[in-house]
Amino acid sequence: MKDAIVSRFYFWVIWLCTKLFTNLTITGRENLPNPADGGLLIVSNHFTIFEVPFLATRLPIMPTFFATQELLGTWWLAPGILSFREKIILTNRGNVDRKSLSAAIGQLKNGGWLSIFPEGGITREIIEVSNRGDSTRDLPFSVTRGEPVVLLEAKSGVAWMAVQAGVPIVPIAFEGTENVQGELKSLGRTKVKMHIGKPIGPFKIPAGVRGTEKKQLIDQFGHQMMQAVADLLDERYRGEHYV
Repeated sequence: MKDAIVSRFYFWVIWLCTKLFTNLTITGRENLPNPADGGLLIVSNHFTIFEVPFLATRLPIMPTFFATQELLGTWWLAPGILSFREKIILTNRGNVDRKSLSAAIGQLKNGGWLSIFPEGGITREIIEVSNRGDSTRDLPFSVTRGEPVVLLEAKSGVAWMAVQAGVPIVPIAFEGTENVQGELKSLGRTKVKMHIGKPIGPFKIPAGVRGTEKKQLIDQFGHQMMQAVADLLDERYRGEHYV
């Protein structure tokens, strides 16, 4: 009971802060399925930390999120993460965390909504270190991606998870979140756009496809997922990997 009260308090604090400090426009609400229809994987760009509160408070139900263990060492994030423990899957960035992947797939198969960022992180440094399999624990926490603020290549693990869960995917794209941190200093309201795209998938691996061919197909699925996000963004955000 106490945990429910605390998480509800945090939810409304987050909602109020996004209301006070941003001017949010949402398009494509009609593309969201009914939560009663089953599991849904939500994929989004991750230019800043500020995409998370919008996804948490502006969808029909609050999706589950991945959070890296090192975020528990950030004093202003840890209480919120712990209060939403039922909606958070803690993971170890930099290595294959089979336990967290299994938990995520289980949630999707059981009809839950899961939100994930296929780029794998906010900053290029965190993503590069993670891709090498090294720990990101000692890297400084960054709120916003450095310039240029563009999409980075999707990790194939997200597509693998989508295949395993067999659920549809809804792309969501944010524009303007990269300006929130700067405008907060002047207590201004930042214009943010949240574009919700049409569902794609579910993705399936044809029978008999294995090895290198299977990996290439999963990579294609990952690119397709992120391209669906890119298609919702203005061209200046798309970067070199997406047209």
